[in-house]
Amino acid sequence: MPVRYYRWDDQGAPTLNGLSGSLIQVMDAVLINGYGSKSPAGWSKPFSLGNVSVYQQATRQQKPRYLLRVDDSYGWYAEARAYERMQDVNTGDNVFPTPSQQTSPGFDKSATSDGTPRKWIVVADDRTVILAIRSDYGSRLYWRVAYFGDIVTRHSQDVYSCSLIITVPRWGEADLVTSYTQVLARHYIARNFNGTVSSPFGVFTDTHKSQGTTTWGFNGLAYPFYGRFLPGKAMVTDGTVWRGWLRGLWVPLQRCNYFPDDNGATIYEEQSRQFIVLRWVGGMTTDPGGCAAIEISNTWDKEAW
Repeated sequence: MPVRYYRWDDQGAPTLNGLSGSLIQVMDAVLINGYGSKSPAGWSKPFSLGNVSVYQQATRQQKPRYLLRVDDSYGWYAEARAYERMQDVNTGDNVFPTPSQQTSPGFDKSATSDGTPRKWIVVADDRTVILAIRSDYGSRLYWRVAYFGDIVTRHSQDVYSCSLIITVPRWGEADLVTSYTQVLARHYIARNFNGTVSSPFGVFTDTHKSQGTTTWGFNGLAYPFYGRFLPGKAMVTDGTVWRGWLRGLWVPLQRCNYFPDDNGATIYEEQSRQFIVLRWVGGMTTDPGGCAAIEISNTWDKEAW
């Protein structure tokens, strides 16, 4: 299935707000049903009950088809966990994260529990989905991003290379590691390379380019903007082994203030790929605190440079 790009301002797009169930409507539209002239990404929905829905990857080439359980019962935020198998909407095997790792794996979808519309972007194919939401929470008027699905694995036998990033950034937490032996909060892979279920993982990029920064697109990044966008692979480590890199989600190697806060309107082209750049949530309206790049072209599995 091709990579598909969905936005809140598409004709016929569903509305995301702070009411329970609105995120389920968005997920159903982009993954299952489509809307307007947009086709769905090709996932299935094996279970649902009220404002809780389970979405399953379409294909994984002799690997488990992982499931994403989204609980949109809380109004202004929702919760997400992933499973290797599920028997019903509330029961499954090999969950990540486990309840002991995250008692409330939540992410903001709105600043308030009401019908105020919020901007959203989804980029997905049939085995990975990237969700970005501009919840406009307090003074932090920027985007947050969640990720579920496959990574590009370096190992042909790595059948458990499915990951869940509940949300980045999270205020007060690092977003990048500076060593492959480190891991991050709210980042989980189905199993580590040794088979341990629900293993935390870290994301890093070339440290000689990022100068050891722990925030995507923040002040420590090395390159100026010469009219050319420079993305870095978001490489995945489970604390012992470099597993591969995220599909479609990249670390800008330039400071976030080089990029306009235009909600992804500008499309950057590099190495026959197309990207949008979303500025992160920050502590103040004048401090976006970093940025992320989402690849919107059908090139996710093209060899990274």
